Amino acid sequence: MAEPKSYSADASPPLQGEVMPPTQSGLVGSLVSVVGLVLAGVYLANPGWGVIELLPDNLPGIGNIDEVVATTIFLTCLARLGINILPQRGPTTSERKN
Repeated sequence: MAEPKSYSADASPPLQGEVMPPTQSGLVGSLVSVVGLVLAGVYLANPGWGVIELLPDNLPGIGNIDEVVATTIFLTCLARLGINILPQRGPTTSERKN
């Protein structure tokens, strides 16, 4: 069985959309990530047409916090499963010169 490729701290950061090995090993960690991904995805898909929401969107200032939290959970679960879709920080000016 082939071992997953390891990434060191000096290696260049992954590119957007690059699949990386899961950061939390084991079946339980992957299962928790998949469950979080599904639950956050269902909440963001809004199957209740806005009737069933944790925070109504028409509350000034805080109405969209539940969607922000669900999106954060969704992106975090994707990253834990090894699917990195967020852009990475590019090299600084001093790093480019080396």
